[in-house]
Amino acid sequence: MAIPFNAEEFNNPGDHLVIATALNGHVRLVGCRSTALTQEALRVHDLSPLSAMLLGRFLTGAALLGSDLKSQGDRMSMQLTCDGPLGGMTVVAESDGTVRGDIVNPHVPNLQNDQHKADLKTAVGRGQLKVIRDLGLGHPYTGTVELMNGGIGDELANYLARSEQIESVVGVGVTLDHNGVRQAGGILVQLMPGADDQEAAYVEARAKGYPDITYWLEEGFTPAQLLDLFMGDPDIQYLQSRSLSYQCNCSRSRMTRNLFSLGAEELYDLAGQPEGAELICHFCHRHYHFTPQELTELAAAALGQ
Repeated sequence: MAIPFNAEEFNNPGDHLVIATALNGHVRLVGCRSTALTQEALRVHDLSPLSAMLLGRFLTGAALLGSDLKSQGDRMSMQLTCDGPLGGMTVVAESDGTVRGDIVNPHVPNLQNDQHKADLKTAVGRGQLKVIRDLGLGHPYTGTVELMNGGIGDELANYLARSEQIESVVGVGVTLDHNGVRQAGGILVQLMPGADDQEAAYVEARAKGYPDITYWLEEGFTPAQLLDLFMGDPDIQYLQSRSLSYQCNCSRSRMTRNLFSLGAEELYDLAGQPEGAELICHFCHRHYHFTPQELTELAAAALGQ
């Protein structure tokens, strides 16, 4: 199937992902543009350039790995804990294409490697990657792997191979300029059951010769075209397109439930503070203020439950 130049859903100029298959359905592919959502993360968290590159890559990876979420309410979260200056990151992808993230150190300094490029590996250091898939069945799937001190894409591919037993290629990239995020995006290529050694070798060879993802984004290629360029397969089948955005689902009612879970004793303690209590969402930095009277009512409700 040729690149669907005339299909509006596959030529969306905004952030979106495209899902496709190739090689007789033995390869699953996902490509995405994530420029605007990475820019929003930079704005929300006031990120330094290096922090923006790292969180932007992680958010892009979440969009790619979360592309198989199908039902409303399905959710995937990824937690990276590390001993480098970054400190760690948490991102969440929803089935509707929204993502959100948090970062321990939003102001990682401008570290450089021997090639005078941003030293993302040193910023991360050693640590773990945990992925939690919640499909609303009451028993979320959790997988954890040790970091291999690679790039974000390599760490995600390592997780997929070790924890989910899916051989994958993951490429994510973010470029910046003085105005903020210039380009961000990524691709995910996975071998499906039934793929033979020849098909696996073909995907491996294509991955080795594929330039950094941001090169193609700078050239104006769409996510659908990124996948076609990777596979070089005239029989690629484009299945679905989904818009992406940085969006938090916090609300006052959600924060109220969080407070309620503290229990009556702690709520009465908070109610004793003249200023009341203020909760701040880690994902969007919205502030929610609760007066002593509101806290007293919550404590009474918790006491009588």
